[in-house]
Amino acid sequence: MAVNLFKGKRIWNGLKFVWPLLLWAFLYRNILLARAPVFPETFYIYSIVRFVLDNLCSGVFPLWNPYLLWGVPIQIFLTYIGIFNPAWGAMLLLKLGGVDSYQAFMCAAFGYFLLGQFGVYFLARALLKDGRAAYVAFLLSLFSSAGMTVGIQYHMVLLFVPVVWLAFFLCRFYQKGSARYVLGAVFCSVLILTTYLPLYAAVVFSWAALALLLTCPSVLIIFWRGCRSFALRNRLLTAGVTAAVIFSALPGLLAYRSVHRKEVVVPFRHQGSRVFDQGLAYPDYAAFTDGALAARMSLRDFYADLNELNYGNEGILYLGGWAFLVLLLSLPNRVTRRGLFLAVFSVLIAFLALEKATPVHKFLFQHIFVFRLTQHAFF
Repeated sequence: MAVNLFKGKRIWNGLKFVWPLLLWAFLYRNILLARAPVFPETFYIYSIVRFVLDNLCSGVFPLWNPYLLWGVPIQIFLTYIGIFNPAWGAMLLLKLGGVDSYQAFMCAAFGYFLLGQFGVYFLARALLKDGRAAYVAFLLSLFSSAGMTVGIQYHMVLLFVPVVWLAFFLCRFYQKGSARYVLGAVFCSVLILTTYLPLYAAVVFSWAALALLLTCPSVLIIFWRGCRSFALRNRLLTAGVTAAVIFSALPGLLAYRSVHRKEVVVPFRHQGSRVFDQGLAYPDYAAFTDGALAARMSLRDFYADLNELNYGNEGILYLGGWAFLVLLLSLPNRVTRRGLFLAVFSVLIAFLALEKATPVHKFLFQHIFVFRLTQHAFF
């Protein structure tokens, strides 16, 4: 009887994820079935991935794309899509199985997105140590507008997924100190470092470290001691994973060097000869924050014309009203260090997300060169 109850519990644990996924798939059915077009950014990624996979299927590893701007090196585009991402391996298998290239891309793209949603669940469960709270976090993330990033700005998914899983592996390593979590963290780090926009991840984890320093610095001390102890006990493994991370960071470091030397320029972000003075870095704060969250900062603007969302952050950053209901229900709970950390971390991230609506982001833009390259570490 006990065995049957155990099996029943396992079935329920599986079903509680099945029904929201089915509902989610129904809501996104037109995009999933390739009936609705995707926005240029996602289609642009599709064109790069298809070009690379078509060449690989022909036994050629492409180093040059003759169809763009009369011919350009392909390496920069491999960085844009994250050439080591397992999602493209899944797309290749689907293509070899006879699935249409575009349909294979959409299946792989949405499958990778869902992998990130399960990362949210496991991260919340490891951090909150509450299965019900983790399940609510999964639902909130799944039914937010994060899914629209697949059809609008897929490079956000390419960064979001490894960042979430990296946070999970770091959290579990802090709790368990196991080698498998180290390997998982290194794999996610490699994906981040070899994909477009890695500096976003650096900013997020730096802000998390700052929030820990302000709320519970003992966690950082224990984590450091755990890393040191693990490195001393596993010297060979530590050397191997350190080398992997360093080699993965080399393309980004070389690109940063080229940008700093002004060897790479993008004229449409500058005016006249300033392109030769500034290189790739944004010279103007207004251009950098174009289309940011702060575009609608009055109540009248915020709730106006919502039936005609413009291309930009309006259409892809949305959290359902019931998320705020959950937040209100949590107010009577007692304050804990974990809750205080999450609150401080959320406030710090909000200061950056609001950009020109607060002085924090502009100060960082003016005084820290990296923040003028946050969007374009490889371009």
